[in-house]
Amino acid sequence: MFYIYKNIKNDILLSSISGGTDVVGCLVMGNILDPVNAGEIQCASLAIDVDVFDDNGKSIQGEKGELVCKQPFPTVPLGFLGDSDGSKYHDAY
Repeated sequence: MFYIYKNIKNDILLSSISGGTDVVGCLVMGNILDPVNAGEIQCASLAIDVDVFDDNGKSIQGEKGELVCKQPFPTVPLGFLGDSDGSKYHDAY
């Protein structure tokens, strides 16, 4: 990030995202209204209830943990191809 601001352009919105192909989008993403901070993702995507949990399944802030979707969201998959008993889907969600 610092390389781009120093060597290419210093007034652009450069933000990190997290998501995936199975959810057809981003879980957390950039936002033109919030400041960009190195090593941080700015906000949750619209209509997605995300949180960060510790190893005991408790919500945490300001620490590393697991990104968790707490509620179904508009593009949540209905299942995985070849997962007839739903075990892979259940383990993922």
